Amino acid sequence: MGSGKSTIGRSVAAALERLFVDNDEQVLAATGMTAAELSERDGIDALHDAEAAALLGALRAPGPSVIAAAASTIVDPSVRRALRDRAFVVWLRAAPATLAARMPQSATRPLAGVDPSQLVAQQSARRDPLFARVADLIVETDRSNPHEVVTQLLADLAGR
Repeated sequence: MGSGKSTIGRSVAAALERLFVDNDEQVLAATGMTAAELSERDGIDALHDAEAAALLGALRAPGPSVIAAAASTIVDPSVRRALRDRAFVVWLRAAPATLAARMPQSATRPLAGVDPSQLVAQQSARRDPLFARVADLIVETDRSNPHEVVTQLLADLAGR
């Protein structure tokens, strides 16, 4: 949360004339619940399982797309395998302090009552090494606005 996946992903998909797939929207469509509602009803593990299933489904879909995947999906070994085998992975990386500051206080987000700084620090310690293993491109989003990140990302993609 807070890295810019949805905002940047939508702009990149439009520039590349590709379908944009948002993991949160897929979970809502599959379960009829927001991430917060699913987490509240069935627990955080059920939410993470739904997010991973949604991402795996998006990766199997025909045609090129830009997918904004929930960060939790990276801990699932089957997701990491699928990302390595089927995707060009861009990691929108930001420092934990930046992510915590950007986290919206929203009823549709899970873990809304948890201290953002502590949560992001714990998640980053666990997830960052996993992201580093699958990322084809790492784009820092700390000090840039979304337009600058999209411009940099598109230039990096064009150079590959």
